[in-house]
Amino acid sequence: MKLLRMLPFLEEEELEELVQKIINKEFDNEKINPVCIIPFLNEEQVARLFNSSLKGEISINPEKFLPFVSEKDLEEVLRKIEANEIDTISADSLLPFLNSDQIKKLFQDILNDLKPQDK
Repeated sequence: MKLLRMLPFLEEEELEELVQKIINKEFDNEKINPVCIIPFLNEEQVARLFNSSLKGEISINPEKFLPFVSEKDLEEVLRKIEANEIDTISADSLLPFLNSDQIKKLFQDILNDLKPQDK
């Protein structure tokens, strides 16, 4: 039996074990694509995997998590991008998942960057 077929039937503790094994790199990504489990995880588990991918600790593209990342975590990532604290994902990737206030702020920041610099 394939693990992927079991995902909808796993309980919280089994999903937690799976998340931990992904973070600890205890199995081959070739045998199971970790991205496939994301829809079955809770918000905290998604956040842990997302943060691990942002830090480069696991080899999953952080963009794969975006539809499942909480608004609070998106806000934090956006802040870190603007502060140049992370470079594993761009603000462009976040756009479809940001709220209107966040987009307006980004727009204003871009407009401010386009102003001529005082000499």
